Amino acid sequence: MTFLKYCVISPVKQYDKTFDRWLECVLNFNPFPSDILIATEDEDFPKDPRYKIVDSSGELIYIPSSVLGTEAERQYRISNAREHLRRYILRNTDYQFILSIDCDILVKEPYLPVVMFGTMALTGSQMLYNVVTCKETNYPPFVSLACVAFTRNILELFSFTVFGGWSEDSSFMLQINSSNPSLNFKASFGKLVKVIHVKDGKEFESEDPDFMVYEIKPKS
Repeated sequence: MTFLKYCVISPVKQYDKTFDRWLECVLNFNPFPSDILIATEDEDFPKDPRYKIVDSSGELIYIPSSVLGTEAERQYRISNAREHLRRYILRNTDYQFILSIDCDILVKEPYLPVVMFGTMALTGSQMLYNVVTCKETNYPPFVSLACVAFTRNILELFSFTVFGGWSEDSSFMLQINSSNPSLNFKASFGKLVKVIHVKDGKEFESEDPDFMVYEIKPKS
């Protein structure tokens, strides 16, 4: 019996060797996740009892014809996959703690769940973003959802809809930052755990953590 019941989620475009390495990292987490949920449109994605596949081929997020074949289409499809995961969790599970890690982010720190959810408890946060700053890849450090922990109520309040020409990450953060003050929650960020960002087959380490936690959106 684990003292922390949580699930790990990730949108995955298609299977590759990086996913195997991502999965190896997640399977090394302590405490172990109760579920690993993968959202993908790939019909040929390998079946494996160690994770559950959430089919994201259905269009929950409208994809305008004007973006098809462009870089923007990718953002809509990632948004759609994240939204499938969000709805799956809310409709089919009772998880109160969710850890979202993009499949190109390798976290070799086995105690990431303790660091993330423990920091959330200490700071009274319902959302905590582990800042991923990689100078070589120009990873957007304060709008990305690369490595973030949520409580269930955040997923109840906010969706992963793309709007205003922003990426799905930025759209979500804009909702957090511009939310009605009556929504009494706290969102925070900090460089807490070093990760590896895999891009174009190359590995790039994030900056060293400084263990400082800052508020994105304070409680009202």
